[in-house]
Amino acid sequence: MASAVLLFYSYLSRYISNSLDSNTYCLNVIQQQGQTLYENGKYRKAYRVFFGLQQLQHQQWTNPYHWQHQQQKLLLYYQIKCLIHLGKRQEALNICYTSVKICPSPIWYLLATDMYIQDGHWDLALEVVRIGYSSSILGGDKWGELMLQERILYEGHLRQNQYVKAHMDLVEILSYDIVCSIFMLLPLKSFVHCSGVSRSWRSLTLTNPLFWQHLDFTGTRFRPVPSTTIQLYLSRLQDAPLLSLLVHNEQNAQDLLKYLCQTNCSKLFELDWTSFQCSTKASWPLFRQVIFSAGKSLTTIRLGSGWFWLNELIDLVSTTTCPYLTTLDIYGCFTGHAPYYHNDNDDDTNGRFTTMTTTSFLTHDKSLPPLSLRYLGLSDVHGLTASHLGTILLRCPHLAELVLHNCPVNIIPTIGLLSHACPLLQQFSYHQNKSNQFSPRAITTTIEPLSHPIIPFWIASQQHHTLPTRFRNGDQPTYSNLLANTTSSTNKLCNDDTGHAYWKKLTLIQTKTLTDDLLHSLLSGSYHSVQTLDLRGNKRLTDHSIFNTMVHLHPNDGVDDAKLKNGGVALPSLEECSFADCLHITEVGLCSLFEHTPRLRQVDLSGLSGVTDVVLLSMALHCPYLSIVRLAHCRSMTDDGVRCFIDTFAKNSKKEQLPNKDKAGDDGGLLQELDLTDTYLSMECLAYVMCHIQRSGI
Repeated sequence: MASAVLLFYSYLSRYISNSLDSNTYCLNVIQQQGQTLYENGKYRKAYRVFFGLQQLQHQQWTNPYHWQHQQQKLLLYYQIKCLIHLGKRQEALNICYTSVKICPSPIWYLLATDMYIQDGHWDLALEVVRIGYSSSILGGDKWGELMLQERILYEGHLRQNQYVKAHMDLVEILSYDIVCSIFMLLPLKSFVHCSGVSRSWRSLTLTNPLFWQHLDFTGTRFRPVPSTTIQLYLSRLQDAPLLSLLVHNEQNAQDLLKYLCQTNCSKLFELDWTSFQCSTKASWPLFRQVIFSAGKSLTTIRLGSGWFWLNELIDLVSTTTCPYLTTLDIYGCFTGHAPYYHNDNDDDTNGRFTTMTTTSFLTHDKSLPPLSLRYLGLSDVHGLTASHLGTILLRCPHLAELVLHNCPVNIIPTIGLLSHACPLLQQFSYHQNKSNQFSPRAITTTIEPLSHPIIPFWIASQQHHTLPTRFRNGDQPTYSNLLANTTSSTNKLCNDDTGHAYWKKLTLIQTKTLTDDLLHSLLSGSYHSVQTLDLRGNKRLTDHSIFNTMVHLHPNDGVDDAKLKNGGVALPSLEECSFADCLHITEVGLCSLFEHTPRLRQVDLSGLSGVTDVVLLSMALHCPYLSIVRLAHCRSMTDDGVRCFIDTFAKNSKKEQLPNKDKAGDDGGLLQELDLTDTYLSMECLAYVMCHIQRSGI
């Protein structure tokens, strides 16, 4: 037994060693190609190769112990030299300062010094040399070289500044209003450091309460700020009103609320507390006091960490208390136990929606104080049901964006709710929700399934218009009737009869229950206006979800080439699209998608086996404005297909440029990002791709 284990580990170690040697050889081949481009004066392509090679090195060796220090140092060195030849000195300096932390070496100080000398900045060059001279990483010949460089720069600095200028203090030279305007532009952390520069600066910062009206602690997320520090900053207001308070680190809610109750919050317009600790019931009366104090000035509230009830908060921020509140973002709380938020007959898990759409329910919700929200975000809200969500949404007539992340409410009742509420909603995001699982029986809809696996089923669209558009008073429809209502009236989708807005952004990620017909019922009527469509991880979607987009283009006949040339496209406004991990999307569906998305800029098809060379060619021919393409884990494409995609796209995109886009110039027609992680492409093909991908605008 022991010998078998030793034999297994020997084979495993040999396999890992061979794999690492193969990766090293492939990377060296690409590196030699980049060096050849550099020697031939093709600095732009060489920079792209070295930049892409550095990213590829991180992907090949996820363990930092396998990184080759000297090779990474060489890649950074060539990037800097290419940027210098291209005249991008500031970008080269940024890489020098970054490289000091990644690969400590005196070569970065010498390169930065040479650039400063060429620009005539002797003082900056001298400062860089002194920093490198005082560092502990020097040794060998570089030590003497930096010492000589320091002496030369010191003499040059003296000759350049023959007349020593007196020390100048902007607080003493500039007028008071200008100094205050400069200080108010600084972030809180930098402004606090200013108080320790000199006595005059400290006196100015501590005596002017206007500097402390905006307290932003979002940059110290991983280093909690003591509550006493926040109390100190609040005390410097000197009865001046606090305008905004943003805290993204753990704090004791009760202590901070006590400080706010002692502060003037009459003009507070932004309150952001997303990482508070759970507090006692005594915190809620203090929070109510703060909200009542701010009242009419509040426009943004972000709360988290479960120290409040959602129903109490919704009632608190209604138009009677906060008439101008437009943004409400909630993280990690419980819904509460208000009787009008929950219906005992609401059997959400069995796929029925009986009490939601009754006249008594709708009338009762409309009698509650409305909300002036335009953005509502609910994340990790425990116990959220469809009836609870409906009670909130029916009170938001001006809502334009809704976000539901990790909430236990299913997508089907949510879509049903949107047919009755939020007529101005244009952006909806539903991501990884912990949905209640339905019973084994299927949820049927009146939308007939598509009859052919490839050709769109045009006849089904005609039956949509024959369905009833409104429920009669007293009816208690099931999910199937509710979905039929949503489809027929194109409610929420800018129908002239209903007055609902068009969709512009729709994000439905990993819903587990989203089907082709359900997506069509939601998007029908807004295909021409939707700009962002993110459907990652919906494994029930098929090609029919794409074919359904063509229903409203020509409902009575097919689509021919002549009509497409005349502008007859199904998704003319779509700019961002993602079908990643939608495993049933095939080559036919993807080709149809690209033929109807002429303004597509970003596309994510990661994990799809349907991404073939034909799909790449269709993308290159019909989408000239692409900038970001993600094809990770797509293993059905070949080297020739990728090369053809790069060349065809470069030629096609140069011909057409959007009016608001800069001229392409010599480098027009290049993608900004092409993700080919974990594909079966050769290293030669990857090197070719690196030469034709823009890196940092180069």
